[in-house]
Amino acid sequence: MATTTTETTEPGSPHGKPTRRALGVAALRISAGAVTAATLAACGAVGQEAAPKKTAGPVTVTYMSNLPETHPEGEARLSLLDEFGKTNGLQITVNVAEAKGSTNNDKLKTLAAAGTPPDLYYTAYYFVAEFLLTGMTIDVDSELKAEKDWGKQRADIFPPMLESSMWDGKLAGMPGYTNNQGIIYNTGLLQQAGVAPPKQGWTWDDFKATAQKFVRPGLLPLSMAWAGTWRHWLGTTGGHIITKDSKKITADTPEMLLVMELYLDLLKRGIMQARADGRAGLNETYQQAKNDTVFELQGPYRI
Repeated sequence: MATTTTETTEPGSPHGKPTRRALGVAALRISAGAVTAATLAACGAVGQEAAPKKTAGPVTVTYMSNLPETHPEGEARLSLLDEFGKTNGLQITVNVAEAKGSTNNDKLKTLAAAGTPPDLYYTAYYFVAEFLLTGMTIDVDSELKAEKDWGKQRADIFPPMLESSMWDGKLAGMPGYTNNQGIIYNTGLLQQAGVAPPKQGWTWDDFKATAQKFVRPGLLPLSMAWAGTWRHWLGTTGGHIITKDSKKITADTPEMLLVMELYLDLLKRGIMQARADGRAGLNETYQQAKNDTVFELQGPYRI
């Protein structure tokens, strides 16, 4: 048998019935980057299932990753696996030779189709449902139901992390870690302008009123980096883009319409500025930041 490991992102907790004045920007506590593990369907071709063979002697497992060793997180994973290899008493050796570079999902699918998938693979959380539906992986709950400690460990997983790895009632991945995302701000630029920093519980309107003071040449009021997509704003409303039964995309909900109105308003005000290609909001990475970004939607990895 083989496993894949993945990152998970899930919108934040509900804040009651949304209104334009009651949606708190400071509460953008969206869990992101959680790790999940799903079991590949077979040691043979995709779609075939085989019972795992019990091994009494030493075991070597192959690990591949979506992030190379040159990435801080990719490097950290390799370091942890190296520590595991030196300290575990389970006679398990992890082969990381193929993990020093990045393995994308297309390559993983090719390996799985050929019956030669890695034993352990790390990728973004939003691929686990696809892997499950195409027969590459199996339901984690079904695989672990016979393990006596699984029920207790499953109940200990942070609920939104668990939910983000579910698809159509099945656990497509096993969450392992998470972080939060929120609005961070440049205290120096606020102080220079004589603007008070945000207070806990601030709203979308509070944010717009403050950011509006920095709409001028040479400044970027709001950076919308890769993490700054609409789903994080939607998370502050308690809304979801997919129905709980995983059957429908609900882009026309009141919460989603509020987010779209917010985006249009931010663009109109000049708080959020479109990139030259028009595909996303301008961000500090895109323009090579020079201490000119006031607010930024990001996570602790950026801080």
